[in-house]
This record gives sequence, C-alpha cells and structure tokens, in this order.
Amino acid sequence: MSHDLTYLHKIKYVNVASFLFYNRLSVAEKLPVEDNSVTLIQVATALHWFDLEKFYRECDRVLVPGGVIAAFSYAFKDFPIVNHPRGDDIHKVLTKITDKLVSPDINPYYTEHCDWVLHKYTSPKVQIPYKDTKRVDGQYMEFPSTISGILRCLMTTAFIRLFVNSSEENKLWWKDCHQRLMEAYGTDDPEAPLTYKLEVFMLLGRKPTS
Repeated sequence: MSHDLTYLHKIKYVNVASFLFYNRLSVAEKLPVEDNSVTLIQVATALHWFDLEKFYRECDRVLVPGGVIAAFSYAFKDFPIVNHPRGDDIHKVLTKITDKLVSPDINPYYTEHCDWVLHKYTSPKVQIPYKDTKRVDGQYMEFPSTISGILRCLMTTAFIRLFVNSSEENKLWWKDCHQRLMEAYGTDDPEAPLTYKLEVFMLLGRKPTS
C-alpha cells in the first residue's frame, strides 16, 4: 500500500469502534451512509466482535474506490514493564495471571473472538477481503499507571471481568493477584506507580479503484 498520507486532511470517515457517525448511531454491519461516500473506515479494538462477512460487505458498499479499512487492536496478554528495577519479576507475575485468563480450559468466557485478538488478527477469518492489504506490527503504546491500574485495565475486558466475577473463588484469586504483584514490586502500596506498554497491531485494506 502507498505510504503517501497527504490526503488525510480531506478524509471523511466512519469510526465504527464507537459506532459514531457525526452523532448518529448504527451497528457496524449497517452503516447509515450512502454508497461510495467514505474514504476511511477506522475500527478500534472491535473488529473481532463484528459479523465480519456482513461488515466487510458493508464497507465495500460505502467506501469510495481506493478507500481504506484500518482495523487495529492491542495485545492484551503481554504487559512489558518500563524502567523499573524489578520489571522482569513483575512481568513474570503478570504473565502467569494472563496465562490463566486466556486458557479456554479454565476460563469459559474466553472465546474464539478473544483468540483472534490474542493472535493479533492473524486468523484467516479476520482478514480484509481486498488484494491490496498490509499489516502493521511492533508498535507500542506506553501507559503510566499503578499496580492496581494494570489489573483495572485487564478488568475492562469482558471475558476477564466475567471470569473474575463468576465465583467467590475467582474473586479471592484476583485479590491474591494484587498481593503477588505488590510482592514482585517490593511494596505494600497497590497504587505504587508502574508504567507498562502494549503492542498495537493493525490491518489495512484498500478497495480496488476499478
């Protein structure tokens, strides 16, 4: 795909991650716009929940020739710690926590859709059905946070929140996760500062011009 982005200031776009289109609501599979009228469709951390056959068909309807689909998400399993003397120890504890959360044998709320994200949208089922496509990998975002803040971040993910709240045993395990992270950090303060980073990945696809 071309790396010439000088046209971006002219873009009319639909952000289907939050289902917003100039203050109008819609589902991703039925966008309230005219045929051949949109230059860019951006999907943020949501592609894996769509009916992809219907969504991609709808994208093809509304995109102008040469229009682009850009779908990105982040790898929620790995949380590298930034600039902390005990970062490796903290990372090891986080990895043990997320290993349990993404195990289908343990967590019944971990579905195929979650697995698409874990494997960074590499599944053939997720791919944008255009010939002109591109992947972007290896980009990271840093998040200044705290020990509890990392776990709060994980709890924003539905399959994790449902699992943790599904039983008293799981709630006690989650409380223990806080304790284990504090021990790895060397503190008794759950709000001790901690910066982590997440890998962001993106699928790009351009509609044919003819």
